[in-house]
Amino acid sequence: MNHAQKHRDSTGFFVVANDRELLAKVTSLLRRQGYFGVVDTAGRVNYLIDGRDNSYRAAHQIKELAALLREPDSAPYCSDDTVREIAEDVLAQYKISENLKGYLYLRKILEVLARDPTKLKPASKFLYPETAKYYRASAGQIDRVIRYATKQAGVQLSNGQFLTVLNDQIHRKLRSEAAKLTNQKNGGDKSSQ
Repeated sequence: MNHAQKHRDSTGFFVVANDRELLAKVTSLLRRQGYFGVVDTAGRVNYLIDGRDNSYRAAHQIKELAALLREPDSAPYCSDDTVREIAEDVLAQYKISENLKGYLYLRKILEVLARDPTKLKPASKFLYPETAKYYRASAGQIDRVIRYATKQAGVQLSNGQFLTVLNDQIHRKLRSEAAKLTNQKNGGDKSSQ
């Protein structure tokens, strides 16, 4: 599977025209993953967790999601190169053009969030100034350029909402990568015994 195909398969946009279609789509997503996130107008991700069949599975899903939101000092460690690669993968899912400054700014923001997700709220106090300092720009420029890049990609979320979604995705991918590394390390230890 090529790089572009991988990203097309992992992003979903669903248009529903009535309550029945909405309920069918929600049910389908819950059956597939056991949960899904919905971004509210304040940029917060609210998770719907399927507890209809198995309350233990729902508890496991809650535990998994809580791990996603845990403190930054317990975040999984990945090398800077791996974090950058994951950030680029996440941005590619939304077709953010690599030719735009907004891409660079978003990638830098994701790299910062990968190390310290507490800087997400409010972005204008932490992320924008830090990114602005790195690129020798103003925080207002960072905000405007990101808005332009996301509009060019067809993203219909505010910057704050979009950053929340990106933060969720990068931490999910970081945990997955850290789990792979742990499994490889443990598998390697077992084979050497």
